Amino acid sequence: KDFTAAFPADLKGEAMSNSEMLRSCHNSFARPEPFEMEQSKSGKDDDVYHFTTYMPVGGKLYELDGLQNGPILLGDCASDEHWYTQVVPIIQERIARYQSSGSSELRFNLLAVCRNQREHCKKQLAGTAVDLQLINAALMSHGEDATMEEDEDDEEDAGVEASVDLSGKTVPQLKECLSDCKTRRFTLRQQLADENEKADRYDKENARRRHNFIPFIMQLLQGLAQRDKLAPLVASATERAKVRAAAAKAKGTSD
Repeated sequence: KDFTAAFPADLKGEAMSNSEMLRSCHNSFARPEPFEMEQSKSGKDDDVYHFTTYMPVGGKLYELDGLQNGPILLGDCASDEHWYTQVVPIIQERIARYQSSGSSELRFNLLAVCRNQREHCKKQLAGTAVDLQLINAALMSHGEDATMEEDEDDEEDAGVEASVDLSGKTVPQLKECLSDCKTRRFTLRQQLADENEKADRYDKENARRRHNFIPFIMQLLQGLAQRDKLAPLVASATERAKVRAAAAKAKGTSD
């Protein structure tokens, strides 16, 4: 990012395409395909798959479309924190415009570029651990019994500053802070467990995306054919497809 800061937009894009790290990450999701399909090039008026990004810059909301010549100013940001709510009707209107034009085959995926939630939870847990230590120490200084709890492995507190202000607080106030802090820690641990489970699920999904299932499918089809079960399945699927097509055509006519 620092290296390309002074580059014009086209050279920044070129630098990204030449990044070994980005290329390796992108290519790692490519599945080994035994067949290579010929694809025709998209014409000027053809719909193509590409990314359209919405982002706030300097209090303004911009649309970045790879098929346009430059950024498109959409207006002022009503809120720096919740600017994305302004994008919702814009995206809905864009999808509706494509659907009304008869382009029913267009598919839309919405992606949010955000911070790593798992690392964010760990950082907040580390801050909570520091807060608990300070609150317990303050209670002990008032002659109260306090338990200095051991941190879990995921609660590294190196370099993390406390977020609580304990100056002038009474013992009941300190106990209330302790209860709130423990509740926050419990919530954060639950969120971290959810994020860890999500990461494991993503790893499995990515492994399936990278795997080439064609040899398995070919063996399955060959086995069905040898048992004389393939032709009836094909005929049944063809009949169901005709029924669905007729229902869709009838619905379109009635509309």
